[in-house]
Amino acid sequence: MMMMSAHGYTSGSRAQPLKSRAAPFRARSRARSHRRRRSPVPLGASSSGDNNSPSGGGEPSSSSSSDASNNNPAAGGDASNNSNKLAKRMPAPLAPATPTGEYLSYVLTNEPHLFADAVESQLQQMQDQINQDKRGGEDGEDEDEKKDESSIVLYERIGSVKALERRRALEDLIYACIRQQFNLVGVPMVPKLENPVELPGVGDLSKLVQGVHSAEAVELVKEHLNTALGGGAPPAAFANAMIRISKLQAAQVYAASVMFGYFLRRVDKRFQLDRSLGMLPESREEVVARLERLFTVTDARASMDGDDGDEGLETEFELNNETGEVQESARRKRDIADEMMDMASGVGDGATLSPLRRYVESFDETTLASTARIVSAEGVSVVERHTTALFGDIANLQMQMQEAVGDAQNPRELVEMLEAAVADGRVESLAITYGQQRRVVLEAVAFGSFLRDTESRVDADYTGLLSPPPQLPPGGMRGGGGGGGGG
Repeated sequence: MMMMSAHGYTSGSRAQPLKSRAAPFRARSRARSHRRRRSPVPLGASSSGDNNSPSGGGEPSSSSSSDASNNNPAAGGDASNNSNKLAKRMPAPLAPATPTGEYLSYVLTNEPHLFADAVESQLQQMQDQINQDKRGGEDGEDEDEKKDESSIVLYERIGSVKALERRRALEDLIYACIRQQFNLVGVPMVPKLENPVELPGVGDLSKLVQGVHSAEAVELVKEHLNTALGGGAPPAAFANAMIRISKLQAAQVYAASVMFGYFLRRVDKRFQLDRSLGMLPESREEVVARLERLFTVTDARASMDGDDGDEGLETEFELNNETGEVQESARRKRDIADEMMDMASGVGDGATLSPLRRYVESFDETTLASTARIVSAEGVSVVERHTTALFGDIANLQMQMQEAVGDAQNPRELVEMLEAAVADGRVESLAITYGQQRRVVLEAVAFGSFLRDTESRVDADYTGLLSPPPQLPPGGMRGGGGGGGGG
């Protein structure tokens, strides 16, 4: 029997082949079934229902990635199966750093039907280790050890080392769950980006849009894509046009897209919940319909009271025979109604906002800021490690950029100096097509959404595993800053 620690296998079990690690897990899968009932969708299972995807339906999908993509209207047949197989074969850009990560990577690649149970097993071990450490801190030491200062320092040091190992293992677990979500939609993750840029085929990029996001969120994803590509996506005829961009700029666009996907998932979940509870603010169409019903009822009551119609429409004010007071006539009431409906329908204001965008714009500044933050230190670290694995050492890229354009006096000069630095090779750059850039941005948005899904499930079923993100000084570059908001 292999011995397992809170973050994976002990040093005694690391020498055993990975294939043997899955054997004892099969024998324990039935014994753990009662624990998995706590969550309707186990970690590592399909999140299509949780994502509010049009094809999700809220039910756990089969762990076979081919089944998941075949439910996608845009994916089907042999092309879909081939991309699913490619997604399983392609290695992720970020290699696991812990025994837990190596184990889950092996299960995901070779025995994906066991992946959900493997994740639950690892999370339960981490939870048990935390509970054991808490009990040991309360009553595990005798009185002599409590009085010994050196022993206290030693125990604190051991506890901090265990917590660091557990956090690294949890990061690898979260990353493995994100990989599994890409497998389910049938899209291989983008490998490390080096010249010449070569990306594995997907067939249909709609898998990274409709297969990941709800119908309301798709519109915002398209708007973000146009912004990230420099003000608008080029026509299809120019999809293979080559552009050269510095690696630092590409990394910044990727990280910003991950944060957008994370924010979008949190906002979308709040939106779906508020809509189900009937708490959404009224849309312009709903205001127009309500006003039309109101004034239709008013006119009907006026006609029942014997108003003359033609005479009442001649003036804006009329005399009330019963009270002797001057009041607004039916014509005046209709004019006011028309003005209100014109204002509500946004005449002259351009296109009507989508329900989700209107919902986001109703947030106050505090709510918007808290919703845009990654709520766990593990999530922040996963984004940083993944971005570094794709583009290289970000600190080194920033140093190159500072040396190349640090003397710029205005934005125009900055752009000129940057273009010259890219052309001269003084900063690392990528030669990438518009089509490839579109693919990278869509993956980043999906990555952020999958990260939030995984965080939510870990936090719902396992208390105390996720750590709060570090508080950064003003102007910090990392994507954390404090928990907040629902979703």
